[in-house]
Amino acid sequence: MNENEKIILTLLNKSGSLTKPEICNKGHMGWATAVKLINRLLESGVIENAGILKRASGQGKNPEIYRLSSKSPLAIGVDVEYKQTKIILTNLKGTILAGSTLDTPDNLDIKALKIFLSKSLSQFMTQYVSDKNILSGIGIGLPGIGKESWIKHNVNNSTEISLFLEEYLNTRVLVDINVRVYTVFEKWENRTFSHDDFMLITIRSGIGSGIFLNGNLYYGHQEHAGEIGHMTVNKNGIKCVCGREGCLQTEVNQNRLYKQYLQKVLLQKDVAHDDPPQEELLQNLPKLFSQAKNGDKAAAKIIQKTVGYLGKSIAHTLIILNIPHIIISGHFGTDGDVILKPLEEEIRKRILSRMDFSLSYLPLENKGFTVGAALLIFKDYFTDIPI
Repeated sequence: MNENEKIILTLLNKSGSLTKPEICNKGHMGWATAVKLINRLLESGVIENAGILKRASGQGKNPEIYRLSSKSPLAIGVDVEYKQTKIILTNLKGTILAGSTLDTPDNLDIKALKIFLSKSLSQFMTQYVSDKNILSGIGIGLPGIGKESWIKHNVNNSTEISLFLEEYLNTRVLVDINVRVYTVFEKWENRTFSHDDFMLITIRSGIGSGIFLNGNLYYGHQEHAGEIGHMTVNKNGIKCVCGREGCLQTEVNQNRLYKQYLQKVLLQKDVAHDDPPQEELLQNLPKLFSQAKNGDKAAAKIIQKTVGYLGKSIAHTLIILNIPHIIISGHFGTDGDVILKPLEEEIRKRILSRMDFSLSYLPLENKGFTVGAALLIFKDYFTDIPI
């Protein structure tokens, strides 16, 4: 894809469908260039004719309408979490064409993970991908440093997993940390598209962040940038999967928040030590934030304690990187924004007075981790140039 072709695909991704004159105007390209590239994209099957735009009588010839193809190319996105693994098949429009949810095996080392993924993906492709020629590749999001053997890089900066799966499945495979793939999803879903520099912090069973600097994902040396969840915030805290005690993600995660809600707001005495069922958690966790917003003192106290831990870690990151936009995302419902005001106050207590930043909240979208993983493959079809 050349840059003008990427511009056309990006415009169609954002607008749904456009005519040639609209593509020329929005893409700032000449008529001959647009016609040539549209024909090329039609021939390759990446876009398709969506019919004719009927104009009022006397306004000239009715122009053809174009849109992204639903059938080609396709990509597979995989989200591996500690408890569940989700696999989807999607197209350039982001339409989920097929999906599967599996239990993630316990105590995976890198060998077992490769076997699990190869078998699961092979079965998924056999069932849902009838023509491998239209499959552009597979994107995979994995947990971060807590399972660092899963993302061990070789000297060529490619993962053992991607190399193994590429050979086994005979298709392109890209692997990244799942919080980064969700950040790519947010970037391309237009909710953060206008920001070249931002940090997205996701709170699920763990906590992590994806960082965009100068319009590109920032990885850092050894690709561990953004592991905010492993900042120590409580020296006497719970042991973390990384081996240390009191990491941010052990004090602030959705399972812990929900258990605190059950114990301190609903006053349930017998709360299971195991993580709650996902369906139950996703349905009821937003109530904690709604009750805090409505003035419930017990709920507000849980939020304030969360803010204390989270604010300290964000402040340290801001002082080092001076990122202008911070986005918090979790399964907290529409009232999750109740966290913003006390969090901003906590952060400002800890940073330089002349430092400025914006703080916002976006509810997590379940599809974001799998669609974002697929976008590791599809990002080659789009442009980062604001249009």
